[in-house]
Amino acid sequence: MEEKFDLIVSNPPYITSAVVETLAPEVRDFDPRLALDGGPDGLAPYRIIAAQAGGWLKPNGWLMVEIGHDQGAGVSALFLEAGFDDVAVHRDLNGLDRVVSAHHLQGSPSQCVVRSAINAGKDGANVIV
Repeated sequence: MEEKFDLIVSNPPYITSAVVETLAPEVRDFDPRLALDGGPDGLAPYRIIAAQAGGWLKPNGWLMVEIGHDQGAGVSALFLEAGFDDVAVHRDLNGLDRVVSAHHLQGSPSQCVVRSAINAGKDGANVIV
């Protein structure tokens, strides 16, 4: 991997396989199943992200992922197990868990500190979405 990033943001598929077929037709029939189905427990994509994101992040970089409302603890545990620090669950406007952020502290710190996803990409930060 040649280029490293200050921030990785992802909205991976997080719906459990069993629930995909019960989704509203306008969702189930419009979006490709690959974009919806997160595997038997909905966490399969997060396992891959947790295992590989550190290799793509600069030291002191951040990872932010959208989650299902009931996945905060599970995704947080995966990121902690993968060696991320400052793992936090953030709620949406309805008060539901919606995003997990994690800090990649390995190596020497970079000059970019991401304060929020809204500010990401400013001040020359490299962002992959």
